[in-house]
Amino acid sequence: MAYRKNPLEKTKEVGVTIDFSKRTRYYNTAKAHRLILAAENVGLQRQIHQALLQAYHVEGENISDIDVLVKTAEKIGFDKNRVIQAIGSTVINQQLKALGERVRLYSVQSVPAFIFNGSRFVSGSHSVDYFEQLIRLDFLIKELNKELNKERDKRLGKELSEELINEQNKENDPCPM
Repeated sequence: MAYRKNPLEKTKEVGVTIDFSKRTRYYNTAKAHRLILAAENVGLQRQIHQALLQAYHVEGENISDIDVLVKTAEKIGFDKNRVIQAIGSTVINQQLKALGERVRLYSVQSVPAFIFNGSRFVSGSHSVDYFEQLIRLDFLIKELNKELNKERDKRLGKELSEELINEQNKENDPCPM
């Protein structure tokens, strides 16, 4: 697993910058996650996520600080009041709670963690090739299940039709036994 040997080198290869020298500690990301959910609700999740990654991993900002979150969100056109509302929103807290339940359901122990098609859980860092194969496999399984369901439905339909014909024949038989 060569891609795990030097993660910083790999991140640079794919155009991601991480500068640990500017960050002196790990910050609580709960408020940032509330902001990401609020941004998702208005179609800005990707933009705020990228802005927060830049602030945290490149600039070494404390993304648990409300002023930092406001400054970061304003860069993508997110209103200061909306940021403050998002951080204290009961609706956002309910969404986070539901996501937390999903994390527990899949027994997520670390990040990154991925859920494909709402059912296949993958934990940890993997190669692009691994994910491409997984996506292809899930697609093939889905297609196979469609075909199997069609065949099952045809068979059940045929059996039901035969059963109805037999019932009708019994009802129409002038000389029942």
